[in-house]
Amino acid sequence: MSRRPSGPPALIAAAPGRICLFGDHADYMGLGVIAAAIDRSISVEAWPATGPLWQVDLPDVGRSETFDPQTPLPYTRPRDYLRAVARVLGRAGYRWPQAFRCRIRGDVPMSAGVSSSSALVIAWTRLMVQAGEQALLNGRPSALDIARWGYEAEVLEFGEPGGMMDQFTSSLGGLVYIDCAPPMRPERLADRLDGFVLGDSLAPKDTMGVLTRARGAAEAGVQALRSLRPDFELRSADPDDLQDVFAQLPPAEGAAVLAQLQNWRITREARAGLADETLAPERLGALLNAHHRWLRDGLGISTPKLERLIDAALAAGALGAKVTGSGGGGCMIAYAPDREAAVAAAISAAGGRGQAIRVQPPSSD
Repeated sequence: MSRRPSGPPALIAAAPGRICLFGDHADYMGLGVIAAAIDRSISVEAWPATGPLWQVDLPDVGRSETFDPQTPLPYTRPRDYLRAVARVLGRAGYRWPQAFRCRIRGDVPMSAGVSSSSALVIAWTRLMVQAGEQALLNGRPSALDIARWGYEAEVLEFGEPGGMMDQFTSSLGGLVYIDCAPPMRPERLADRLDGFVLGDSLAPKDTMGVLTRARGAAEAGVQALRSLRPDFELRSADPDDLQDVFAQLPPAEGAAVLAQLQNWRITREARAGLADETLAPERLGALLNAHHRWLRDGLGISTPKLERLIDAALAAGALGAKVTGSGGGGCMIAYAPDREAAVAAAISAAGGRGQAIRVQPPSSD
């Protein structure tokens, strides 16, 4: 699509990126996460087209695609998310008698740990649901339906190692706690939680490489620990009772399991305090700092550049700061109520890109 079609779009859909406050790398272990949708999003506009072919323009990445979702769709590239969504919805009973010309734009930093890919998948899923006809479901699909279809399209279709946090947060919106043990149990914690600053290190990251390494170490550590303690359960274990066992594990695997247990403890405290609104800002900041230390030292997902941005944010008055997402580059977040501008400036002066962000209100479904 070389130029924007004339007239207003017939269909519009959007989905936000997200930050992870607590539980990075916990979703694929079946633990819990606290994440927030942010006011940075991917949007899709669509105009009716003649013929069977959908035409999709993605100017942010300099690419366009053409396909017919009514026919079998072979994948043409790794993580071919647009076709994957069409496949997943096709299996759910959707059909598209009308083709569309679409344009996808966004302001979510890409490959930065704030879930640009999931925002794309959820926005595209919403658009294709609007455009399609569905014979199998009674009534309008819920935000949870959209999230599950998005997870299937982004993760299961390509055998990826990621969890479900990104798609569920992008679809539900707001601040959510997600229990990642099957079946998924999301819980809204609050409509808003202001005071956050996003710091982009401007360093690309190998999301799949970081996820594969960290997940591999944690899962191997759990297996090794169970060989020593057959009754070990990750969700209920107390790390203080396992110090003698950790010393018997390979160092990387022991560190990964200990980090998972400590961060699970931190996440549970944060969830309780956010749910009943008793968590003081200073305590929230302290928990974010503690969480980051375990992510850095136990899972090894921080970088020298991210550490510089975190140090700069704390020195400028942030109550807490941490890497967000898979790590290995990308973004960090700082919690700096009433100090957002100063902290954003400090992050930028340290070589990143700092910007105040807000938690997007929950989706209405």
